[in-house]
Amino acid sequence: LCVILTVCFCLSAIVPASAAGLFGGESGIASQWDQWIRSLKDLKDRIIEKTPGTDETPAEPMAGTGEEFIRIFHLDCGRKYFTVKEIENIIDWIAENHYTHIELAFGNDGFRFLLDDMAVGGYTSDEVKAAITAGNEAYNKECNYSPEKNELTQTEMDGIITYAASKGISVIPMLDVPGHAKALIEAMIKLGMSVESKPTGNNNMGYPMYAFKAGDNDATKFAVDLVKKYVDYFKLNGSKYFNIAGDECGNSSFVKVDELVPNLITPLSSYILDSGMKPMMFNDAFRLDNELKVRLQNSGIIICYWTNGDAYDKVETLANVYKYTIINTHNKWYYIAGKEEPLN
Repeated sequence: LCVILTVCFCLSAIVPASAAGLFGGESGIASQWDQWIRSLKDLKDRIIEKTPGTDETPAEPMAGTGEEFIRIFHLDCGRKYFTVKEIENIIDWIAENHYTHIELAFGNDGFRFLLDDMAVGGYTSDEVKAAITAGNEAYNKECNYSPEKNELTQTEMDGIITYAASKGISVIPMLDVPGHAKALIEAMIKLGMSVESKPTGNNNMGYPMYAFKAGDNDATKFAVDLVKKYVDYFKLNGSKYFNIAGDECGNSSFVKVDELVPNLITPLSSYILDSGMKPMMFNDAFRLDNELKVRLQNSGIIICYWTNGDAYDKVETLANVYKYTIINTHNKWYYIAGKEEPLN
């Protein structure tokens, strides 16, 4: 299927196969993906990295690094709603194959997890819940997607985390800001905020992805306070990592580094660190034509390096020159719900 990008100087050699609709469950698309994936020849050799740890040998800490060895399975449960049972089925599969973490990308275009208390700033919990629900409906309509349910409840997430722990799997939450934020942007507009946003391109299904303009504005302040609530929740539930993703960051005149860093990235990464967790971001923002790599050099942010395109700083530069910790990710391991073939 592809050659895994192996980075000898990373925190941990990770095979973060990303899935949407994999390995059984209650929805039709999940079962279709289950059949398709299982029909691939030598599936385990494609998904399980052989050193260290194989499908027969659990992953072990890397000698001399002082860091744990982690293998992450990324589930895009923002663009597509997954039931509790479907997520538990995936946890069963990854536990059998010696993964250590599942990353639940519940905030990614859609916004699929609501806390019991969603009060933010001067907005009541019910107001925020209703706004996010409306945001999901707007996202669903744009994508011609009609799930029976849109969001996991806190009780359901509590159960997922407990179930994962029983299988030896830890949960990494992902709430993407300021990009891939369609439902969140719609929610902020519904709450009466002035939000400057724009499409930043299309995803692999051909639907536009939206970012809000990060800066000293009400939308950014709301987003920061909202993400902090989720940091608090996942900290109390044992997560050691929190991925703010940072898609569409600092790569255009729309989302500027000078506005992004002090108003969004630094407040969130600092809060995550102060909570005893490790902040994560994708390498989208670390481009040749901006100074984000310098501005965030001592931030403690771990870079999930997924693409090596010409526009991006090379992994060697980020790791060796700027001393970032790198998580080995690769876009060729991503599967998109509804797209019935692997990406090139």
